[in-house]
This record gives sequence, structure tokens and C-alpha cells, in this order.
Amino acid sequence: MTCECMGVEAISAPSVRLKAGIVGSEILPGRRWREIISAYSEMDLTFETDIFPAIQGIAMSVPSYAVSEYYAGLWKDSLVDDLMWVRSSGDAFRSKHWRAPTWSWASIVGPKRISWPFEGQRTAALCSIISISTTPAGESCYGQLLAGELRMRGPCIDATCFYSDPYNRGESTPFVRVHTGKGETFMAGPVINDISLAMDKGWLNDGMPVKVMALSKTENSSWRPAYSFLLFRCVNSWSTDWIFERVGALYSHLRLTDEERNVEKLMDVAKEETLTVI
Repeated sequence: MTCECMGVEAISAPSVRLKAGIVGSEILPGRRWREIISAYSEMDLTFETDIFPAIQGIAMSVPSYAVSEYYAGLWKDSLVDDLMWVRSSGDAFRSKHWRAPTWSWASIVGPKRISWPFEGQRTAALCSIISISTTPAGESCYGQLLAGELRMRGPCIDATCFYSDPYNRGESTPFVRVHTGKGETFMAGPVINDISLAMDKGWLNDGMPVKVMALSKTENSSWRPAYSFLLFRCVNSWSTDWIFERVGALYSHLRLTDEERNVEKLMDVAKEETLTVI
């Protein structure tokens, strides 16, 4: 698809069909927007930097968000829920030309699909947003961006990356390894990498330190409460004022394995921290 600042026309191309009535439906506004993005994420733009201009018309036409602030494809009124996006299928990589902060679903490109694992369920935020900002390239916050920053505070855990087969990471399952400080070590996961290892073999190396932050808690009558976490890595470890980028996510769900059950144990060793994410 060729698109260079064509606005809403780009998303109505024949190659992609949104569910009828999504934009004007009566479902919760946050969920409505995430359904749009999930469908849109599979589109292929000739110009990678056109991601926001291509959906600008739709973002401006959703009436329920008329009083909400818009940041890199996410809305302030539903920000914690919006942040829990995952790459549910397909390969993805970082754009060669910066187009969005890493906390935005728009930061990755490729034949992937973006989804939200707990969509439609009741969630409670475990973190708080201290500040969020984006720098538009033009006059509109809905168009192309030059920069973006998010400061958030919540329960954090220091961990390292671990692969079930570190010598064949393309076919390996990623986890996080946590040292409790009491002589105990456990693994939790699996981790959903934002970037496909097949697209970037150096994305998350075995043993790489990461910061894990608890994002939200979901009440589900069929299971115990489920927790969602985001993974970050430091991009300026030489500085005293650390800056992070998002690299993945993990959440507790069916708890069929020890590693899946251990996701809940992350909350037992978490400590409140403030992170700056770009």
C-alpha cells in the first residue's frame, strides 16, 4: 500500500476491512480503539513513517475521545490498558527510521498483528503514569512524531533473559530469571518479545538484564487474578539517570507449567520504582 500523509483514506483501502460498525459502536471507547488498531496493524505501508498520518482521520473522528489526550496511538483516558499491547502473530522489527516511542504499538513494523491479551475483562492498574509527552513533527499531535517520553511508577523486578535453548534462540522460548536475594532463583514466562528473534538475532541476548514492571491485575472468575507485566532494558547504563526502552511483555494465564505459575511470584519480590521510557 502506498500512503504518504493521505489521512483516513489509507485505512479504507480494499486490502483491509475493519469490522462493520467499529468506529461508531457502543462498546467501551478504549476497547473500540484497540479493535481498530488490531485490524490496522496488519496493513503494509510503503512509507513506514506514515503510520500516524494514515490513522489520523479515524483518531480525530472517534467522538468518545474528544476530551482525551492522544499520544503516539494511545489515549490518556485508557493509557494503562493501551500499554498492554503484544505482538500476537507474525514477524516484527524496529523501523529503520524512528517513528514512535517504544511504548507505542506503532514502534514495530512488519507483517504482524497487535492484540491485547485481556481485552474485555475487568482490570485494575498496578502502576501510575507520572507524565507522558510526544513531540509532533507538525502542528497536529495526530501526525508524524519526532520524540516521545513516558514516566511511570509501579512494582518492578530486576531480572535477566533466559532461553530454553540459548544456542538456537530462533526456535527457543524466552523467559526471565529472577534472583530473590534469599538464595532462591526462579524463572517466569514465557516472554512475548516485541521484536521477532528471526528479524533481529541480537534483540535480547541470553543473560541480558531487564527491568520487569507490573502493569495491571485482571479479575477472572474462572481463575485466580491474572497479572500483566512489561519488560524494559536500559539504553544508557553509563548514566546516573537511566532511560529505558520497552522490549516485551509477559502475563499469567493458564498456569500449565512452573514458569507460567511463577509469573505471579514476581509480585512477591517487586519494589516500587519510577522508570523513564522512550
